[in-house]
Amino acid sequence: MSWPKCRLDEYFEITSSKRVFKSEWKSSGVPFYRAREVVKLSQDGYVDNELFISEAMFQDYKSKYGVPATGDILITGVGTLGKVYIVREGDKFYFKDGNIIWLKKKKEIDSKYVDYAIKTSAVQSFIQNSSGATVGTYTISRANETEIPLPPLPIQKKIAAVLAKADELRRRREEQIKRLDDLLHATFLDMFGDPVTNPKGWPIHRLGEFVKEFRYGTSGKSSYEKVGYPILRIPNIIGDSIVLGDLQHNDMKEAEYERLRLIENDLLFVRTNGNPDYTGRCALIEKEQEGFVYASYLIRARIDDHRIVHHYLLSLLRSEGLRSQLKRKSKTSAGQFNINIEGLSGLDILLPSRPLQEKFSLFYCSLMRKKFELIKNSHSLENLFSSLMQRAFKGELDLK
Repeated sequence: MSWPKCRLDEYFEITSSKRVFKSEWKSSGVPFYRAREVVKLSQDGYVDNELFISEAMFQDYKSKYGVPATGDILITGVGTLGKVYIVREGDKFYFKDGNIIWLKKKKEIDSKYVDYAIKTSAVQSFIQNSSGATVGTYTISRANETEIPLPPLPIQKKIAAVLAKADELRRRREEQIKRLDDLLHATFLDMFGDPVTNPKGWPIHRLGEFVKEFRYGTSGKSSYEKVGYPILRIPNIIGDSIVLGDLQHNDMKEAEYERLRLIENDLLFVRTNGNPDYTGRCALIEKEQEGFVYASYLIRARIDDHRIVHHYLLSLLRSEGLRSQLKRKSKTSAGQFNINIEGLSGLDILLPSRPLQEKFSLFYCSLMRKKFELIKNSHSLENLFSSLMQRAFKGELDLK
């Protein structure tokens, strides 16, 4: 059976906050959230806030207009749309009008159930496609029209509990993966020091000294038809890793293929992006991606393994010090941030002793094997959670 649908405005008063002018922002006091803070709260459950309003203003607004109460729901209406945060007991904050939609209960409904219902693909699609003439916004009027499946309250609570358990397993696995990343970063700093200050006095070279060849990718057209060679594009480089879920192919000529064919331990750099934090990010080609080619917004660096150990170099390039260098060397054009071969070639690279690099490489490989197993398990948990979500909102879960 499928649950009947209801509009959000049947169960919530849907509004936003009262205007707080930028001149009224403070450096301390009561936290003041924008959409970006609500996104962080939705994802991590906490935020390191940087904006505040005075206690006097908060109390004035509380008495005149009300403030978010336990169980109220906030939804981002600009930027990253459709992220949900449920106000917790003890929360004390105010938020920016127009950026965030405020759902205040007027009938009994389970907030956590609503949270999961809003996360379904159907509701998210409605949110993402609801902006109309206003690009990238989810408005109060569209929130009023948003529909969710709604079983009786006891069933809502049971569905929310089942999904919360699966969600917790998924989050724990993500935390384990993050701890491995943190351990790798800490080990790198312990062995080599901070690349910015170079406290161990390693010799400084240019990246170009360790690269046999830099080369831009093909500008030829690619497609999802499996004709030609698999081609890596910017969407395939996520979180400094190669992801093959959105893979296209390119039917290029043999001569071009030989020039652009990837081999194990090549590095691929993103050379153009609208986000400066993404420009220059890089990923290492593994054995499984040998024989792939790559698109024009990527740059291949073929590393001379006799001169530097690629796992050390990869970790160095991902460090904050090198990321800062990349940002400085990037140029902007039409809202895009670009790094070229000349900029990459001129990056300052610290060169520790070969035995120390190789020792780090052994640690890196051992840790990556553990991370790979966790990621596989994480994918299984993600699939389980998605399956439970679909069945729950179709009324197909056994909730006895």
